[in-house]
Amino acid sequence: KQKQEQKHDQTQEQKEEQTQEQAETKEQEELSPNVILKSGYLEKKSKNLRIFRDRFVILTNSGLYSFLTEEESKNFDKSTVKIIFNSEIQSTIIQTDKITFEIKHLDQDLVFRCKSETQCSEWFNIILKTIQPKLSLTKNNAIIQKTIENNSNNS
Repeated sequence: KQKQEQKHDQTQEQKEEQTQEQAETKEQEELSPNVILKSGYLEKKSKNLRIFRDRFVILTNSGLYSFLTEEESKNFDKSTVKIIFNSEIQSTIIQTDKITFEIKHLDQDLVFRCKSETQCSEWFNIILKTIQPKLSLTKNNAIIQKTIENNSNNS
């Protein structure tokens, strides 16, 4: 019986060590500047023509990048849009309808449209989670809003 208890204690210690290692690895990933949290094609509204075009978007734990194609995303220097989230700069994310969200950052006002409500919700929530930790570093440098227009005329 004592041997069984020793084995159980050893197994418990091994599990605790693995959990600790996993937590440390996750913490390191979160601190690393370019850990990709989400990527995929979204439609981005062009600044001048105000029309939507497909763009490959990558969200890292430090920012959001937009590329003309997935192939170009292999080189972050080729990003057509780069937003770096930090505690020094005010960032706002607003879900404007069921498939569209907007990010306001410095002088940029970016509008993205998703193919579905689910996709929009996934992107919105993960961007929100990426911005939120920055809020704890400063009081009012990031404003986060979620406004969903439930206009029955648009349904």
